[in-house]
Amino acid sequence: MQGLNFNTVYTVTMTTLSSCGKPSAMVQKKCKTYNGSPPEPPALTIVTMSPPSPYSFQFTFPEFDASNGLIEAYAVIVSSVNAEGKRPSADDLLKTYDDFKSKTSNVYVAVIKNPGASTSQRSLRAATQTVNIGDGSTYRAYRNGPLSPSSSYWVGIVGFTTIIYNQDGLISPEKSLYAPTPYTSSSIDTPIDSGKCHTVVVTSKITLEFCFASFRLLLFHSLSSFTKKKLSIKLRFLLFPELYLFSKEISQHL
Repeated sequence: MQGLNFNTVYTVTMTTLSSCGKPSAMVQKKCKTYNGSPPEPPALTIVTMSPPSPYSFQFTFPEFDASNGLIEAYAVIVSSVNAEGKRPSADDLLKTYDDFKSKTSNVYVAVIKNPGASTSQRSLRAATQTVNIGDGSTYRAYRNGPLSPSSSYWVGIVGFTTIIYNQDGLISPEKSLYAPTPYTSSSIDTPIDSGKCHTVVVTSKITLEFCFASFRLLLFHSLSSFTKKKLSIKLRFLLFPELYLFSKEISQHL
């Protein structure tokens, strides 16, 4: 039969005709069609967004259209490059946080959200889902590792009516039924870690302390050994692994 909808119950009525043309009693049977991939969602809508911390952020998004089958799981894909207008690919579903940190991929699956796909749970589900990116949780082969301070991220959501994993704990795209949103059109930016200070020992008498909250360079010194001498220091400091370079020159007459 053609033209049927996914995830729909149909009533089939059957009867037979004898050789002399007399119909038999009608028999009715209810049949339900299989799930299909979710309808392709429009641009990702973020319902609420908490202020990002240097290492994580939390946001809420609406549930996908479940007309082709109840959404069994959501995968949240994080990208460190502007992917505006693009949708997460099948290959993106195989990328982990370790791939991302080793720089073999600029995207990774951060969260697998399982909201409850059974019929009995359907009425209890909220109209939105909330995820926390960077909270350190793990699910199968995927780790939701911490983000980097002072960095920009874009996110996409993939909804699954059927999600299958391979023996390594990774999503099997070819066996799953899913549909992705486009990545967010604007970035989510993590702030500088204002609570982190670094100390650099110049000599046994001079210590330089970098506090990133104000980008001030504090010089602590002992005048006893350096009276009336000029100290000129050029510093190039690697602020974060992402190659944010902080350069400062100080000239201090003692």
